[in-house]
Amino acid sequence: MNFIIDQTVRFIQEIRGIKSLNSLSDFMTKTLAKFEIEHFSLFELGRDSKPGAGALTNFPAEWGMRYLEKRYEYNDPVHTKIVRTKAPFLWNTLEPEGYLSRKARRIFGEGGEFGLKDGCTFPIFSINGYTAVITYAARRLEDDPKLFPALQLISLYFHGKYIELSGTKAKPVPNLSARERECLRWAGIGKTEFEIGKILSISAATVHTHMDHARRKLGASTTTQAVVEAMGHHLISV
Repeated sequence: MNFIIDQTVRFIQEIRGIKSLNSLSDFMTKTLAKFEIEHFSLFELGRDSKPGAGALTNFPAEWGMRYLEKRYEYNDPVHTKIVRTKAPFLWNTLEPEGYLSRKARRIFGEGGEFGLKDGCTFPIFSINGYTAVITYAARRLEDDPKLFPALQLISLYFHGKYIELSGTKAKPVPNLSARERECLRWAGIGKTEFEIGKILSISAATVHTHMDHARRKLGASTTTQAVVEAMGHHLISV
């Protein structure tokens, strides 16, 4: 099995046993070190919150203080792109997309002094808007096409565990139908809507409808996120 896939599967298995935010932070640091990623940051994006105020992070404290004191969020290219898109992105796309102004380059240059030279960012959002942003930073990200999607999956589980442990955003348990739970459970083990339809003896269109209803109830924008949310509420197991 590919190293990145193997470590991602192990991460998903082991994160379930984490019992505190301190343990979660240590766990993230150790897991990411296997991918040669030194830093991570998770901050919640409420209506009045802004990047720089990490809810859980191992970014250098000195850099965090400088970022807040100099109000870098107004020129940070990562922040600028976050407010313009809901899609995850690699930092190396910022320059060709025109996000690196003179001030933005200076911020990146200063961040590089703390080892924050390369990275990627994953907005985690619901149908009602952003809920959090997770960022990974390193001196250089490994050039492996499997790394970015692996980090995206890791981010969803990381955010779900953070919500569970922090208790800051407790949500009512969604009322999923039995069929919606069945569809999510099969999706969680990699089955397509067509395959799920065959298993449950229903059409792929009906499966799609059930999945759409489940995503809405769970406040998820993707099936993967819906599966993670459903697992977090103990509605399904995979």
